[in-house]
Amino acid sequence: MSIFEYSDRAPDEGARHDEGHFEYLNRSGRPAVAAVRAWIDDALSRYPEKDRNSLVGKIQSGDEVAHRSGLFELLLHEALLRSGSVIEAVEPTLPHTDKSPDFLVRAPNGERFYLEATLATGLSDPDRRARKRRNTAIEAVNNVRSQDYVLDATFRGTPSQPIRLRRLREMIEGWLQTLDYDTVAETWQRQIGTPAPFCHEESGFAVELRPITRPNRQAPPGRAIAIQGGDAWSRTVGSALRQAIEGKVNRYGELDLPFIVAVNGTDHNGEEHDVFAALLGQEVVRIPYGPEGLRQPDAYWDRNSDGIWVRPDGAPRRQGLSGVLAFNELSVWSAPKRRCLYVPNPWARHSLEAFPLAVDRMEVKGDELRKVQGTPFGAVLGLPHDWLENLD
Repeated sequence: MSIFEYSDRAPDEGARHDEGHFEYLNRSGRPAVAAVRAWIDDALSRYPEKDRNSLVGKIQSGDEVAHRSGLFELLLHEALLRSGSVIEAVEPTLPHTDKSPDFLVRAPNGERFYLEATLATGLSDPDRRARKRRNTAIEAVNNVRSQDYVLDATFRGTPSQPIRLRRLREMIEGWLQTLDYDTVAETWQRQIGTPAPFCHEESGFAVELRPITRPNRQAPPGRAIAIQGGDAWSRTVGSALRQAIEGKVNRYGELDLPFIVAVNGTDHNGEEHDVFAALLGQEVVRIPYGPEGLRQPDAYWDRNSDGIWVRPDGAPRRQGLSGVLAFNELSVWSAPKRRCLYVPNPWARHSLEAFPLAVDRMEVKGDELRKVQGTPFGAVLGLPHDWLENLD
């Protein structure tokens, strides 16, 4: 039985800015989306029946964090099954706490371990609400209808309050009606780099628009935004991963088996340099300072002692965390081409002899960690590298 119930599906232009991932999966008639739906339904059929409804509730959630968390757990469950592992329990009962990690796993070699899945979004709850208000406002601009023009749009800032969407659309449509088509056709390229002819600011959110003529004025108007720009963003390497993993390290107290945290970084928060910065410390350049000042030729790379596994004095800490399985932007869509990295804790209280997934991994060699190449995560799942590519 499918968890997707939308009945009137048709080809579409992609997900809207204000649309949840499950909502789009449910309504889209694209062949590639149908393949994703089929994969999810098939993987769910192998999820323990008594625990399935809880996971389905997450996947169907309109809350994006819950939705992506549910799919991440499903992807991990399927990968473990395909590796020959046995899921002994979903949310196993622990004797000393009422909290439960996501899975108790028995690997093909007989080793047992706990696995916990989490997302590294780098966003607080207020940040997520603000982003949703921003996306809703952008979609309102995208819904502007004009037979003559599309828009080159720039959005700046994040609204502190909900934007008055109907008023914004009416303002834009009224402005477009005042324009002369031939004049815009002659001059729109020369507008690049000049102040936008339409500007609106509300609750800290700014909309800047330039008109572009539609070459086929007889065709039904589609989405209004043809070109989109906005603010640049910055982040501290490893900070989102560190925050996500630290939230799980001590959650279940002292465990009797190895404890692995699988973390999926969103918004490019799970790249390899993020992983090592989070676990071993922020990478820095040190420039020795002597009587004559800085000695730049003697500069060298080093790490701060601010990682999850390293105390400020350089001693190991959080030895209850046995290893981390790190992903960057993993989804059902991206799985065929995504690589991930398993990093064991060299100082773990309970170590795994062999992690069961044949993915990229770090191995402890003396006092060093060395990378061993594995397979893409899609190969673990049995998905071909070009899955979905030629379906639309």
